[in-house]
Order: sequence, then C-alpha cells, then structure tokens
Amino acid sequence: GARRNQPKAGYRADLGHRVRSTWEANVCRWLRHMGRDYEYEPRMFVVSFPDGSEHAYIPDLYVPAVGAWIEVKGQRRQADALKLRLFREQNPDVRLLIISRALYRPMFRHYAHAIDGWEGAKSQL
Repeated sequence: GARRNQPKAGYRADLGHRVRSTWEANVCRWLRHMGRDYEYEPRMFVVSFPDGSEHAYIPDLYVPAVGAWIEVKGQRRQADALKLRLFREQNPDVRLLIISRALYRPMFRHYAHAIDGWEGAKSQL
C-alpha cells in the first residue's frame, strides 16, 4: 500500500543533487525529460502566521523558463495546508504549482517506464 512508499531522502547521482523524497526525485526527472531546467530549493520565503509568528517556507523547485515554483506534496498535513494558504495570500504574484497525489499518479503511470532512473513501483501508489 501507499504507506510503504515512505520518502527516501538523499543524493541522486543522475540528478546531481540531493532530494527529500522519491517523488521529488521523479518530478525532477520528469522536468528534465520535458527539457525544463530547474533549481532545487533555491530560495526561502518567510510566511507570517495569524499568531504573529514567522515560519520559513522553501518551495521544492523553481522552473525559470516558466517562472513557476513547484511543491511536491504526497501527504497533506493540516500545518502544511495552512502554511501554503498563507504563502499564497502573502505572495499573490508567485506562481506555485502543488504536485499532489492526484497529479503525481497520472504522471507516474505515464512516465515511469519512459524515463531512466524512475523510482518506485506502481503498487506503491
């Protein structure tokens, strides 16, 4: 089941950098397959919470050619959802795409056999 697909952080030789999960690694591979350069965690934003606290938020990827940020989120936790909502409210000009399970699944099905180094098995979705 999906529980066994725990994030596997670490260096990926084919990408030349470390990632925090297999999903992130595969999204990076997909971007390269599509001919898109990306930057991995290139910038930190500060998100202000209603209680006055400030929290760091570092989107996973930036795709310069389209001026968009990508966040790979397999699990939606309440705290993550709040931070993302506040980030969007406080940064209305920033294009942020969330790659959720709903977007990742068809990407996985379509590209898993087409892209070298793709990680994971279909049974893990």
